[in-house]
Amino acid sequence: MSSIREHRAELFVAMRLRRFGFGRNPLRRRADRLESALLIAILAAGLLMVPAAAALGTAGLAVPVFVWPSLFALYRSGVRRLDRRRADDWARQWRQVSPRWTGRQY
Repeated sequence: MSSIREHRAELFVAMRLRRFGFGRNPLRRRADRLESALLIAILAAGLLMVPAAAALGTAGLAVPVFVWPSLFALYRSGVRRLDRRRADDWARQWRQVSPRWTGRQY
């Protein structure tokens, strides 16, 4: 029975990793992988602010208050650039495919 539980746990971890973009899906775009890596880096930096603030004492409690919004702004600016790139890629691909779809239908 323990092997069944271990297998389920491995599947659970694998599914979570795929959700963050660490799967081997060939359909996942490069921009999606970059966004996943950016999200993980920002989350790690935000979580590391808590022990750093605790080490500084009560004066350090203000650090996360100012750092977390700046980390979120950094994440959103990165995602905005990636969204722009996705839109440009989609437009380029549509220019190649659109003649097949919008041509005369006989």
